[in-house]
Amino acid sequence: MYEFHQNNLILDRENGLERVIEALQLSQETEEIQKKIVEILKKYQEFPILLDKNITLLIRGDEGFPEPILIKNGNYWFKLYAAIDCIFREPDGTLHILDFKTGKSDFDLRQGYVYLLAASYLYPGQPAVASFYNLETGKKSEGITATPTQLKAIKIEFVQVAQKHQKSLESYRKNPDLFAQIFPPNPGYACRHCSFNSICERSIVEVSV
Repeated sequence: MYEFHQNNLILDRENGLERVIEALQLSQETEEIQKKIVEILKKYQEFPILLDKNITLLIRGDEGFPEPILIKNGNYWFKLYAAIDCIFREPDGTLHILDFKTGKSDFDLRQGYVYLLAASYLYPGQPAVASFYNLETGKKSEGITATPTQLKAIKIEFVQVAQKHQKSLESYRKNPDLFAQIFPPNPGYACRHCSFNSICERSIVEVSV
């Protein structure tokens, strides 16, 4: 999507798709990956949902971890990492956070709330809405919004998760041999996208079924 919108004219050119494929260096990928990405690009070129949008942010997808957002709740601070795919402004000025999906996974309302909490810190005082769009199926979600009270509740929930994780890290530092007990594996479909699935025995067993 990023390559298409570096120059919107590419969307209308006969060789637009080829130019994007070249920019992405798809020839270096496996045949299966090439086929999937080309199908996604063709579908997007046919239905470019960001065309004529007032785009504020659109990532390439290879930037790595985003800069953390420092959030304070009482005397407790924690870091929130929110990798946002795209933000554009609606005609009324509302920030629209759009998350691109692929595959058959359902849209997760909780993820939308994470984006809205992040936006409240990155763009304070500005109204925001979040939504999802599946690049393969063309399915899109309804807009997700949150009141200040809801965002406060979400922040408190994150504090509880962060504190629990911190305690687990402290236990691991004291007992590194107990890693599997302190951080028990939770294998499943998400393992397919994990950076460590090649060295995780549980991932290999569960995902290959």
